[in-house]
Amino acid sequence: MIQRTDDGSWSVDRKVPLALIATIVMGGLLHTCTLVWWGSGIDQRVGSLERVAERTAPQADRLTRVEEKIQYIQGGIDEIKALIRQQTAGKPR
Repeated sequence: MIQRTDDGSWSVDRKVPLALIATIVMGGLLHTCTLVWWGSGIDQRVGSLERVAERTAPQADRLTRVEEKIQYIQGGIDEIKALIRQQTAGKPR
């Protein structure tokens, strides 16, 4: 089937079935098509993730602002608690 020539290169004689060569070529084409199909699927998934990230980006900014406001309100509540404690500590029961 496959023989090495005198100059060191490989050669295929005519005993190799054409069906074997066709099968190898078809397998290669099938793997190439599968790779392209898989790559396009990844591209679609990345695209959908990017769209979701674009939609949720403003929500992250709003959440940060809400957290800051809550911290400000919590500070005000702590001050009110401290004033109430001072007033109640000074009054006899």
